[in-house]
Amino acid sequence: MSTDLTIKIPSYQAMVEPALRALRSLGGSATKGAIYDQLVAQEGWSDVQCSRLNSKGTEGEIRSRLSWALSDLKNVGALVRGDGKAEWHTTELGDTIPAPDLIASFKAYRRERMERAAGKQPVVAPAPAPAPEPVASSSRITWDSIKDTVRRREAREAAS
Repeated sequence: MSTDLTIKIPSYQAMVEPALRALRSLGGSATKGAIYDQLVAQEGWSDVQCSRLNSKGTEGEIRSRLSWALSDLKNVGALVRGDGKAEWHTTELGDTIPAPDLIASFKAYRRERMERAAGKQPVVAPAPAPAPEPVASSSRITWDSIKDTVRRREAREAAS
């Protein structure tokens, strides 16, 4: 892995919309590793870009920035974490929000966060996003439980 700063890597802010697109293309539910793989393929990043380490030298810069992008997507209500720490799921907002609205929401969130940090307004907690439906009652995922989850999701979409 490299720490060469001349290798161009997009900012985490520039990864927000592509990260959401990658998760949507994975069916709206995936681990950070799967999102990373999809994002790299989708954006066409080179092995050299993917091998650049973050400033602490603890992980790849793209992975680090993806973590920040996913966190901010969660903070604007487009994602929720699953049962496992590395699992991410799109919310109804994350499934439907167009890119321009996502970017506007992201910018408004960042502006509010900076104003709160400067003491210009009180901290107001965002409304919690609904938790994703469990895939199975046990810790083991089966093909039948996946089919049941897909059927429930399709029924919800048909009803709305």
